[in-house]
Amino acid sequence: KQAEYEKQLEQLNKDNTASLKKKELTLKDVECKFSKMKTAYEDVTTELEEYKEAFAVALKANSSMSEKITKSDKKIAVISTKLFMEKERMEYFLSTLPMRPDPELPCVENLNSIELNRKYIPKMAIRIPTSNPQTSNNCKNSLTEVSYMTISLLGFISLI
Repeated sequence: KQAEYEKQLEQLNKDNTASLKKKELTLKDVECKFSKMKTAYEDVTTELEEYKEAFAVALKANSSMSEKITKSDKKIAVISTKLFMEKERMEYFLSTLPMRPDPELPCVENLNSIELNRKYIPKMAIRIPTSNPQTSNNCKNSLTEVSYMTISLLGFISLI
């Protein structure tokens, strides 16, 4: 009976040892998985911090660009208003000028005497810019004010 108990005890010891080794392997496997997850978590946390920093830089750049765009929009609005007012002033000025020559002016007689056909005399005034064109090196202002001198062709020819 005792030999049988010893045999059973030896078998239980073998079973316990095998179970213990199996549990140790499982524990090592879980520890390995935990270590991999911890490393992955640290990597993700580091990457998240990098993204946060990049986002902060992008946000700062975006707000800076937004401020510049707002300033540019204000400048464009001011320049557009000035341009519109200048256009209106020029249209009014041009509308006050005679568009067709007076046939009784002495210069018209001179034109007729040199046999200049009236169909070549324009019916509208000629606009000649009086400022120098803007060079590519001087592009600080997005628009320069240009004043126009209006001369009728008939008046110009009478000066000759």
